[in-house]
Amino acid sequence: MNSAGRALSTFLIAVMVVGVGGFVWAAFARGLTWNDVTQFALPRNGVIVAEQRYVVPEPTGDGSRLLPQVIVAEGGTYEMWYPGVDGDPVRYDPCEPVEWVYNPGSEPEGGAQIVADAVQRVSDATGLLFVYEGETEEPLSDSRDAIQERYGVDRYAPVVIGWSDSGALAALEGTVVGVGGSSVVPAAKGDGEYLAAGSVVIDVDDAQDLLDGFDGDAVLRAVIMHELAHVVGLAHVDDEAELMSPANRWKTEWGPGDRTALALAGSGACQS
Repeated sequence: MNSAGRALSTFLIAVMVVGVGGFVWAAFARGLTWNDVTQFALPRNGVIVAEQRYVVPEPTGDGSRLLPQVIVAEGGTYEMWYPGVDGDPVRYDPCEPVEWVYNPGSEPEGGAQIVADAVQRVSDATGLLFVYEGETEEPLSDSRDAIQERYGVDRYAPVVIGWSDSGALAALEGTVVGVGGSSVVPAAKGDGEYLAAGSVVIDVDDAQDLLDGFDGDAVLRAVIMHELAHVVGLAHVDDEAELMSPANRWKTEWGPGDRTALALAGSGACQS
C-alpha cells in the first residue's frame, strides 16, 4: 500500500475511534453504565412459539426496581423450581411489571376478589409489581404459548388466572385443586434467562367445596397463593409448616421457608 493509502487507512481508523469514543462519552453522560453500552452491540435473541420465530421483547424499564427488594431472615424449608445454567434460579425481572389478566368464566361467588387478594400477597412477599390488565377470554390450560397475538406479539403474554374443572383440564383430575407455572424464556440480549407468561388454573368444583367449609375464603386464597408461588419460581417442599407443601389444605399463611423463597424469587437481576 502506498503512503496515501496508509494515510487514508489511518484517517478512517481515527474517525472510527473518535466516533466510538464520542458515543461512549455520550452514553456515560446520560448516566448509562459500561454494561449498558456493551448491550448495544449484542444481537436480539429469538424465540420459537407455535413453530413461528419471534424477536424476544426488549425490557421497557430503566434498570430500576419497581418495588423495594424484600429482605427476610433466611429460614424454613424451600426449593426453587427453575434452576438456571449458572446455578441461580430463573426469576421474573424485578424492573418490569408482572402483568396479569383474569378469566372470570365459571368463577365462584367472590372469586375475583379472592384472586386479587392472593396476587397482592405474592407481590408483597416478592417485591415484584403485579399490574392488572383486565379480563380475558383466553382458553385455560396447563400449558400456553409465551407469545400470543391476542396480547400483541411485541411482548410476552401476561400471567393468566382463571377457573376450570377436571372435565376440561386433565391436570385437575383427582385431588388436584390447582395448577400453576411459568415459561423460561431468553433475555432480549445475551445469555440470560427469565420467567414469563405464567398461568394459574383452579378447579372450580374444589374451590366451591373449600368456600363452603370453615374459613373458606382464606383457604381458597391460600390455594391460589400456592399456585402463584409456582408461577414466580417456587417448588413443592416436604414440610407441612410451609404453604408450598403439596399435602397442605388448611394452612392459610406463608411459612418461614415460603417467605425466604419468595424474597429470593423477587431479587433477580434486571435486564435493562
